[in-house]
Amino acid sequence: SVTAVGIKDGGDSQPIFMIPNNRFAEAGGLWAVEDGGIQEQITQPVMEVILVKPALVHTPRSWTFKPDGLPEFDAVMRDGKVLQAIQDKKFPEQLREGIRMTIRLEVREVLVDGQWKAVRRGRSVMRVISPKLD
Repeated sequence: SVTAVGIKDGGDSQPIFMIPNNRFAEAGGLWAVEDGGIQEQITQPVMEVILVKPALVHTPRSWTFKPDGLPEFDAVMRDGKVLQAIQDKKFPEQLREGIRMTIRLEVREVLVDGQWKAVRRGRSVMRVISPKLD
C-alpha cells in the first residue's frame, strides 16, 4: 500500500512536501478535521507569489509576498540556502520587488469559531523552490 506521497524538485532530491497516507482525505480536501480537541495545526502549502518586499540581510526576517488574486502577507524567510545566498551575494537575481517565486510555507493555525486562522507571526518560508539556487 502507499504510505505517503511526496513532491520533489528533481530525481535525487529530498521531498519538499510529504502527505502521509493517514492524511490523504484531509489534505486532498475530501473532508475537514472535526474539532476533537485539536486547537492548533501546521500546514505546508506551496504557493506561487510575487515578492513585494525582501529583507536584504542574511538573518531570518519577515518578507512580504503577494499571491495572484489574494492579499499580501508577511512570512519569515527561514530557507538557509536563500539566507546564505544573500550573505554570499549569489542570489540568482538582484533582490527587488516583483520577482516571481514559488515557495513552501509553514503556517501555524488555530481553530477559532470553527475556522482555521493563521496565528500572528505564524507564517515561515521554509523553502524557495524557484528561482532555483545552485
